[in-house]
Amino acid sequence: MRTVLTCFILLLSLLTSAQDIDCSDFKTGVYIIPADETTKTPHTLTRTEKHQIEEDGTGDKIYTDIKWINDCTYILMINEDLTTRPISETERLVNDYGGVRIEIIKLIENGYEFSATVDFEGDVLTHKGRLYFKN
Repeated sequence: MRTVLTCFILLLSLLTSAQDIDCSDFKTGVYIIPADETTKTPHTLTRTEKHQIEEDGTGDKIYTDIKWINDCTYILMINEDLTTRPISETERLVNDYGGVRIEIIKLIENGYEFSATVDFEGDVLTHKGRLYFKN
């Protein structure tokens, strides 16, 4: 009986400590998206609940407006008036078709894995990546 109780307490403590971070912890802060096959240089994100500034390795800043669907899903729309470089035709199309939908799919140590999706009237493009708290 004592062994069962000890195992139960250990399991309960593991479950409660694993739930310390939830998606709402990522609504504001400073983050890093590391370089990968799509993102050739690391990107730094500075986020408030309604806006995000993304800086790439060149110093360009992309300003986006954030619409939260729920704590784990949000939509990014490029703010053309504030972005420090010309907006590409593809980026304009992304805005025209409703922006980029980001879904947090898995919490990881110091960050999360995400799926970014753009739906061009049935032609769906998806990119998966990771985002980390900036130290």
